[in-house]
Amino acid sequence: MRDPFSAVEDSSLPNFFLTKEKEEIIELSCAEIQSQENICGRLLVAETEQVFSQMIHVGVVLPFAYVEDVLEASVIELERNKEKITNPGPKDDVEQIIEELESNITTVLYILVIITKLMQQCCKEGEFHVHRIVFKLNQLQVATRDGFTLLHLCVNADTPVDDFHTNDVCKFPCAATAKLLIQCGADVNAMDHNRNTPLHIIVSYQKPISDFLTLHSIILELTEAGAHIDTVNMQGETPFEAATTGVAEIILRTQTKLSLKCMAAKAVKTYNLTYEGQVPRSLESFIELHGPGVKQGEPYKTVDPVTDTFAQIERFVCLLYDRTSTVGRVNELIQELYTHGEKAKQMQCLPPTQDAFLQHLFRSIDQTSFWISSLHFLQNIPNAKDFGRMKSDD
Repeated sequence: MRDPFSAVEDSSLPNFFLTKEKEEIIELSCAEIQSQENICGRLLVAETEQVFSQMIHVGVVLPFAYVEDVLEASVIELERNKEKITNPGPKDDVEQIIEELESNITTVLYILVIITKLMQQCCKEGEFHVHRIVFKLNQLQVATRDGFTLLHLCVNADTPVDDFHTNDVCKFPCAATAKLLIQCGADVNAMDHNRNTPLHIIVSYQKPISDFLTLHSIILELTEAGAHIDTVNMQGETPFEAATTGVAEIILRTQTKLSLKCMAAKAVKTYNLTYEGQVPRSLESFIELHGPGVKQGEPYKTVDPVTDTFAQIERFVCLLYDRTSTVGRVNELIQELYTHGEKAKQMQCLPPTQDAFLQHLFRSIDQTSFWISSLHFLQNIPNAKDFGRMKSDD
């Protein structure tokens, strides 16, 4: 077997990455990070990850055990970051620690990509050890300022890979890394601060043909692991509605298996029913998945009038319409909203014009009609026949 740390005479390969020095970097990274809080720990891990990437790129044998050790050291560094953010010392700069945390999140993601490329050469014991480390990593629930978890970043084509050597090996979205994270307990329904789940992110992938296998594999892994296809983001969009290509829509359509509990949760949010304190606490977060709101978007404490518009439109459609509504009555209600009537006082925000309101209203017709037909046993709900496209207003 070729010595992974031997020099290579080929002048086209950077000798720095093929000398004994990299062994020292790897050993120093693990030892320094695991034994003490060394200020160079983060830089050592990042540099080691770059060495690994270059070794894989040029075809040099990379011992799996080394990558395991660096992954474990990286998780320890993330633990320290979280602890310092939660309990900062008198001299700690929390903003700087958050920046370090985000940098370490990106680095550990790169290491996970490298791990997946080497998994075939490891034994069952090594694979079990890696899964244990990744499970521990998922338990930390680390996320960026924007709420992006490792799984969000893994399925996002916009995840940055800036280093010259790293971008030869690490490309996103990465199906193998997503599968590893999911197998080891990553939350497939985690939301960023715009309430986007990993499923919302992957369906916006712009290479559905040339990279179909990646798109298809990630969507299947997410849905089979329990990702909700009816989760609503801050724009009021489910993953199906957020899909930017027909290919993603088709894949999602084949995975459509709406459960009764999802239908019930959607109904609670759609009709703005009171549920906090009325259902077990464990169900509150589940219900929150199925309609726009601020709970899952913390640390935001207020509702953004722009992103909350669609939620208000749905509320208007579901609460103001009744079984006796006619096109004329609907028009009267809209007019009342735009003349500062009593109904307007009940709404937190509205589109700027009546025409804009109608466009949003049309967008919600199909979804609302679906729930009406599904929940016909409830009392005082709108009649699907009342949701025609008010032609008199075209």
